[in-house]
Amino acid sequence: MNLSEAIQHALSGNAILFCGAGFSFGAKQTYHSQIPIGDMLAKSMSGQLSLDPETGLEDAAEEYYEKFGPHKYYNYLKEQFISTSIEDYHLEYTRVPWIRIYTTNFDDVIEKAYEKSGLHITPYSRKNNPKGLPEEGNVVVHLNGFIHDSQPESIRSDIILSEVSYIRACCMNPPK
Repeated sequence: MNLSEAIQHALSGNAILFCGAGFSFGAKQTYHSQIPIGDMLAKSMSGQLSLDPETGLEDAAEEYYEKFGPHKYYNYLKEQFISTSIEDYHLEYTRVPWIRIYTTNFDDVIEKAYEKSGLHITPYSRKNNPKGLPEEGNVVVHLNGFIHDSQPESIRSDIILSEVSYIRACCMNPPK
């Protein structure tokens, strides 16, 4: 299949969209800064912890949680991943009738794009029963968690940022 054929499939409603961190590029969060990708988030956490700026995201996330506790960790992640503005190019994706959208992102940029376009989309995360996914309609599945579905008490299994949260999510708290 070439690019032209792939585009035709998408425009005909016969394609799945898979989004990673690059999808949210340009979107702004609470402090009007860009929604961070892994390295940016790790540096921000490391700075607050006086760690080496090259500390990886897994280590920075675990250190942040251990030092500040679940409530501050949760609030910090909410500040980072709840979008306050998106770019016009995010809206272009809402014009395609996707079979389904999957994302590794925790943020709500996809949901904001649909909202701004006057369309409804239903978010699912690992906290939802996958058997409950509707066959039709606009659905986005947040594979690593969704900030709006997270809680301070369960933040380490709700949002997968580190090996510990991955183990908690996959082994200790499997999807329903």
